[in-house]
Amino acid sequence: MMLVAAILAAAAVWHYYLLPPGAKAADTPSSVRAALATTADAWVSFFKKPRVWMMITAVFFYRFAEGFIEKIGPLFLMDKRTVGGLGLDNMALGNINGTFGTVAFVGEPYWAGCWPRATVCGGCSCCWPLRSMCRM
Repeated sequence: MMLVAAILAAAAVWHYYLLPPGAKAADTPSSVRAALATTADAWVSFFKKPRVWMMITAVFFYRFAEGFIEKIGPLFLMDKRTVGGLGLDNMALGNINGTFGTVAFVGEPYWAGCWPRATVCGGCSCCWPLRSMCRM
């Protein structure tokens, strides 16, 4: 944990000294009321986009299924083999969820965005992780 804190502190110092100073945008709100109006306008314009509700529904149901497997999956994994489970103990289940689950949770958006580009570009020619997987 301290290593991550040190890396973030070093990145903050690096950016403080090496990035150019920014200026306020020309249309920066001058009051809280103007800022809230700008925020409301952003929300309204977002929900006016075509098929936005279809996208929100897809995300909702994707996470809905993930929530089910999060609660029901351990019952199968820890159940005895005689009744159809895998018979894992708490330590093994914790290692699976803590290691592979975290890697999958962090990596899935990357893979989801990378796969369509790779198929358009002719298989595994666009994305280096997919290229490396194809060589396995």
